Amino acid sequence: MEEQFNKVGTSTLRVDFRRNEMNSGGVEKYDGYTKLFNFLAREVTTIHRDWLLEGRGSSAAGTSAVASHTSIQSFDDLSSTAEVAAMHRKLVELGGKPPGLDEVLPAMLNKKPAGLRSNP
Repeated sequence: MEEQFNKVGTSTLRVDFRRNEMNSGGVEKYDGYTKLFNFLAREVTTIHRDWLLEGRGSSAAGTSAVASHTSIQSFDDLSSTAEVAAMHRKLVELGGKPPGLDEVLPAMLNKKPAGLRSNP
């Protein structure tokens, strides 16, 4: 599966993945997803799609079907900040100017939990 990175604006990065699952007898099946990292809104939107295409040659129309599912997550709800940090670096590489990571990441995800302390 190949990743494609596109700067959508100064603070949004689009990552596309697409995979050809099957190509048999003129029927093609693909799946893929898009992730939009919006650093101003502090959200990641994931769009998953499945395509099914059947061509019938140049003299007849083919058929196709698309199924899609979209989810939106706040950076606060993520179990890890690693992907957000990596996509932030990628957007900066592409010329984006998102807010700093210290402004967009949830404060609690970057802090180590306090350990138990014994009283002497």
